[in-house]
Amino acid sequence: VPPEGVFYLVSHDELPVGMGGLRRVGDGVGEVKRIYASPAVRGRGIGSAIMSRLIKDARAFGFDEIVLDTGPFMTSAHRLYEAAGFVDIPPYPNAEVPEALHYDWRFMRLGLGPAIQA
Repeated sequence: VPPEGVFYLVSHDELPVGMGGLRRVGDGVGEVKRIYASPAVRGRGIGSAIMSRLIKDARAFGFDEIVLDTGPFMTSAHRLYEAAGFVDIPPYPNAEVPEALHYDWRFMRLGLGPAIQA
């Protein structure tokens, strides 16, 4: 429940087509979880829209940064995260990925500067 976290289910024509979540994992730190767009709607900006909303929520919740983890096979996700400004970091505290997989997994971070008021 905000401001500890949020989860979105995106639908189109009453069918679920995407999802994404954000949760607090530390003081001022949020973690992006489970961004997914179904294959039928990929390339239509669903993932980018979910990411933009989660970044906006993270700022509203007062987070200073957002972290995430992603598997080596999730190349579309890597492009989405890089386009949003995420950079690679070492494994972070509270990451759910088993330590045995850390060598091959990507851990990423996005610093959240002060929100720009329009």
